[in-house]
Amino acid sequence: MGKKYAIYFKRVLFLCLWLLLAGPIAHGALWLLTHLWGALHEWFGPAFPLYSPVSNAEGYRVFQATLSLVSYALALFIATYFSVLLDNRKNERIISLTDGLYTVSEGERLYLRELYSSDLVASAVSPLPIYIAVWLLPSWFFEKDYSFPLSFARLLFERVSLIPACVITTLSLALFHIIASLIALDRWRARWLTDFCA
Repeated sequence: MGKKYAIYFKRVLFLCLWLLLAGPIAHGALWLLTHLWGALHEWFGPAFPLYSPVSNAEGYRVFQATLSLVSYALALFIATYFSVLLDNRKNERIISLTDGLYTVSEGERLYLRELYSSDLVASAVSPLPIYIAVWLLPSWFFEKDYSFPLSFARLLFERVSLIPACVITTLSLALFHIIASLIALDRWRARWLTDFCA
């Protein structure tokens, strides 16, 4: 049982580190989405409206908040994907059970049976220190440049409060782990078979 707890602890810690990186990733995603939206406005006009902070301050605020939350969701997925892909224990476990000879659907069934429980625990536990920090830190902290890793988590926290933010993030991470594992399984298989045949 001690070994199982150690596996869960490592998974929680690894995902926690990636969730901290999700903040900077979200800033990059927001920059890309903002420019993409501007390009879509140029191409398709009113179908992708722009909002002025002067003439339509409320519309601009809602639009920016929406774009920021979408960026944060995208960043959480990217962080989850890399936390799965770079987890060598998961890779080795799947390969040890299959010798790399699996279809993605077969691999996913194995993944869900053998490895997904640690993902669920990590999805539930890892957001807690981030949102508790956002809850406890004074407002002046978020006026400083060094607060940027937590700024998107704070945005969600401000919209829905502590418990709903944790629940939303947990459910999102649980779903993102399933999607990420499908992509990672394909990458693991390709890398194993490439190395095996080389």
